[in-house]
Parts: sequence; C-alpha cells; structure tokens
Amino acid sequence: MALIWSKQSTGMPVQVRSSTAASNPLSVCVLDIDIQKNEPRVKLHEQVRQGRGWRRKQYTGARGRWVAKET
Repeated sequence: MALIWSKQSTGMPVQVRSSTAASNPLSVCVLDIDIQKNEPRVKLHEQVRQGRGWRRKQYTGARGRWVAKET
C-alpha cells in the first residue's frame, strides 16, 4: 500500500530497506509501479554488508518514513 500511496500522491518511487537478522546483509530496493498497467518496476535491488546490526524494515517515500519495530 505504501508504494501505491506514494506513487499516487507524489509520483515518486519508494525505497525499502530490510534485514531479518543483525548478522545478515541489508537488502536495499527502490520500487516503482505503473498504476495504469498495474506493473511493478524494480529500479534497484542490492544487498550490502551492514555494520550496525540493523534488523527491521523501513519504507521511505517522498512524504515520510515508516519503520517496523523489531519482532
């Protein structure tokens, strides 16, 4: 929903950062969607080594940031 909301309100893609464990790599994605065709577009998908032990999900759009707390 965050991707669709961001696209409809700003036209900008969403950045998603996620890691399931502090020792795992951090996945970074930039996602966009063609609302007319309902087709996703992955503009960037990479895994980077993390140094802080970050473990959660973070969605960043043009109008805000949403972070899911650790579970």
